[in-house]
Amino acid sequence: MFGNKRLAKRSIIGTRVCGLWPQDGRYYPGMIQSQVSEESITSSAVYVVRFDDGFCQHVKSRCIVGPGFQPVATTTLKQGQKVFITLNGREVCGTVIFHDRDIDEVVINVRTPTGDDFDTGRRLEDVRLLESRKSARLVDQPDTDYSKLADLHLSNNTTPADVGSKKRMPSHVIDVPVMTSPDKTE
Repeated sequence: MFGNKRLAKRSIIGTRVCGLWPQDGRYYPGMIQSQVSEESITSSAVYVVRFDDGFCQHVKSRCIVGPGFQPVATTTLKQGQKVFITLNGREVCGTVIFHDRDIDEVVINVRTPTGDDFDTGRRLEDVRLLESRKSARLVDQPDTDYSKLADLHLSNNTTPADVGSKKRMPSHVIDVPVMTSPDKTE
């Protein structure tokens, strides 16, 4: 009934990818919905990709660009393909005018936020098919490993209510106020 192959803990279902649309030869963004067939010696795996415009399509793994699949460097981009590049520290959208694999150059028409159009040549490795999740001001900054910042030392008798609050350290000195009575005179 079921295959002997289990899905990995980090399943690719739900991964944002770009799938090749066979009618025009361009890559469009979407999300992996399911795996239809597994990879074998004679054929590549087939996935159901739900594109951002709502269409679902069976796409072979060799026609998918994204994490866990083909890198952008293995593709030939068609004229009119929507791409993203970093320009002056900001991510901008552009349209491919020409892609020459022999000299590794992609000529892209870019519209700036001010409304100006211009063409720029980039290497294929500098071109992305998916919009980056980072905000524009964080594109050039390295990723921070937040697991190293979390430094919780929990003891065995810690309750869940204690985890969010700071623990008070016991004092080694106890200050006891001296009581003096008003009727004593010395």
